[in-house]
Order: sequence, then C-alpha cells, then structure tokens
Amino acid sequence: MRLYPLKREARSMSRRATYLIPIAILTLALAGCSMSPGNPAATGSVSSQTVAITVPPVSQTVPLGVAATFTVKATGAGQLSYQWLRNGAEIDGATSATYTTAALTATDNGAAYTVVVKDLNGAVTSSAATLTAGPRAPAAGDLRLLLFQQATASGLGSNSQSGSLATNSAVLYPGAVGSPLELGSSSVCQSGVEYGCDWNFFVESLPTSQNGLTMLYQGRLYDKFQADLSCIEAPNVVVHSLDLEPANNAYGMAWVSSLTGSGFDLRIETVDPADIAATAASDGTESRVITAVSFDETGKAVLLSYGWTEDTHTVFEAKTVQTTLASIVAEAKKLAAAGYIVSAFGGNDANGYLLVGTRVQGDTIARTLAITTPTSTYTTSTATQSAYSTPVVRFVAVDGTQTLISEY
Repeated sequence: MRLYPLKREARSMSRRATYLIPIAILTLALAGCSMSPGNPAATGSVSSQTVAITVPPVSQTVPLGVAATFTVKATGAGQLSYQWLRNGAEIDGATSATYTTAALTATDNGAAYTVVVKDLNGAVTSSAATLTAGPRAPAAGDLRLLLFQQATASGLGSNSQSGSLATNSAVLYPGAVGSPLELGSSSVCQSGVEYGCDWNFFVESLPTSQNGLTMLYQGRLYDKFQADLSCIEAPNVVVHSLDLEPANNAYGMAWVSSLTGSGFDLRIETVDPADIAATAASDGTESRVITAVSFDETGKAVLLSYGWTEDTHTVFEAKTVQTTLASIVAEAKKLAAAGYIVSAFGGNDANGYLLVGTRVQGDTIARTLAITTPTSTYTTSTATQSAYSTPVVRFVAVDGTQTLISEY
C-alpha cells in the first residue's frame, strides 16, 4: 500500500479521503501495541484473581516406618506452582499439590510442613501442618503380631462373638481373627476335676479382602501338648495363645493359619524363670517375637517364639514381667507407656503370670491402652481374684496407635 503526502492539493477530496482512511487505521493499530504482557489487566486474557488456598494441609499422626502424605488445594490465575517446606526449609523436588515423606523416623516427630502456592499474580503460604510420629505398626502380614496388625481392617470390632473351648475339644473359624484364651486357673479350671478346664475367647469375622486367615482353638489333655504342637507346626501357622494347666491335666492353645502367608518358624524354649528375661532379649536380637508363654509341670517357663523370613534384620527389644492377676493391668500400662506391644501373656495361679512386651529397638513412643471393666457379676469371695483374671485380651489399632482391650 502506498501513502501519499497530504499536501498534494491537486488531488480531489475524495482521493484524499481514500488516503486518510489507512492512516487512521494505522494509528489505531499502533495504539493497540502499547499493551504489554506485563500488564495482565490490559490484555484481558489473564484473571486478576488472587491466589488462595481452599484446603490447607492437615496435621496428622502416622506410625513410625510409614510415609505421610500432605495435600493442598488452591485457586488462582493461570497455572499454579507449588513448593513444600519442612520446618521452613524448602524440600527438593516437592513441587506438586501432594507431598509424600520418606518412611517416618523418630526425628520426624513434631515437624511442621507448609506449602507456597504461586500463580501469575503472586504467592501465598499455607498454614503449618504438624506431623506426629506414632508408635510403629507391624508390617503387613506379620502374623506374629496378629492381634495388632489385623485390627486395622475396616469395620473390625463390630461383629465379635464369644466362644468357649473345653478340654478335649477343638473349634475353628475361617475368615476370622480371634483373641487369646482366657487366663486364670481358678476361673477356667475346676481344681482336681479331670477334664475340668473351659476357656473363653472372642472372634471377629474379617472383611473379604482379608479372609485368608483361619483361627483355631484346641483343648486337650496336658500330656498331649508337645505332640500336638509338633503336629500343627508349619510355615503358615503362628501360635499366639497358650495355657498349660498341669494341675488339672489340661492345656489350651490358639493359633492362626494363613492361606497366603508363609515363612514363620517356631522355636520352643523351656527355661528357668530366672532366665526368662535373658532368653526373650536374645530372641529379639535374632528378629524373633515371643507370641505365647506359660509354665509346665516343673515350674519352668515355656516360651514360643517365631522368626519370619520377610523380616530378618529388625532388632526387637523384649521386656518380660512376672506378676500376679491383680497386677496384670498395671504392668500392661507400664509396658505400653514405654512403647511395648504386649506380644504374649500367659501363666497360671501356681507359678504366676507372664507379660512379654515387644518393640522395635529404640521405639519408645508410648502406646494407648484401653482397659475395660468386668461385664459379669462376681460374688464377694471371688471378686478380687476375678477382676483382673484377663480372660480375653485383644489388640486394636486406633489412628495408628496400639490399644489393649482387656475384656473380663
């Protein structure tokens, strides 16, 4: 297009108008170029909305050895960017709306996590979410700590049913998890009466996703115990309750078998009471967990411990307590306060009662205990004895913590 000077008067006004129109158009086009990307409001293509966090990261308690995940939701102009911080320091690579930590250690307890969200207009920092490291949860599939681990199943605790095991009887419950047997010689056995023992317990059906477990309970004559134990020994079986009652010529035992689990090996250790603590400590250094305890006819302690091929490196600390019925609950509280899971308990009126606490070495975070009260009515003569006879103890995971429920 050619533009002619305005001063050429020989041209007609119509021709001049023709030439002036392009000049006006050019002027408007140049005016439009004064807009720049640095002025979003002028372009009309970017919102003037201020970046805002609509759902901040939430504080949480996560067991040791498990990763924590924090999430933020925000709105703003254009594409948002994120940067997570731990105690005020930027975390390398943590640049999305969700951040997952490494497996928690004790040093993570109390850490504060925030996130900076940016858009085209600016940035905003979230409120802090505090991470609390809770007691370590057993690894999935570790049947040695069955009563703790399986209790994390959704809906568990709403469908328990009671059962009874008599001497010379056996019962099984497919697709279920069960409590240990009742303790207290005088409450489960009639002294001097042959076949006079009868143990109570509780079982609960598992969700379909975890129905590969079967609970078994067996009561027999005392002299059959060793042979029976050998018969059930298998890589997918863990005994978690034992009550030897030699004075009543009876024993009761409970175990769990798994369709999918394997790699468990049983060790039977019969030791003098004075050697219980040392034996338990030695087992722990070999990554073994004591799951059942009792006393034989000579007064020696019978300890059943298991190793697991899926966990051959963890060092466990074991603490054993020999106590009376009346002190079981108080001693269990002490173990929980020091971070121990009660992995085994047993005994009888003649020799006393044993509690075995197990924890991963160095895990001292306190666990929560919930102690129930007796639901039965006892006569005055037996109330003191029965109040802490602990016929049933089962473990339930609540928000990643350990809960001991003693049902009388």
